[in-house]
Amino acid sequence: MALQAALFVAGIVGTELHIVLLIVALHEPSYYLKT
Repeated sequence: MALQAALFVAGIVGTELHIVLLIVALHEPSYYLKT
């Protein structure tokens, strides 16, 4: 049960990180291309 909760939280955090990366890529494409 704890493992499922940990994976669920990790999935939410991972999704939020992807959204943040997409926003950064849209606002600062030059910075995104450098990485």
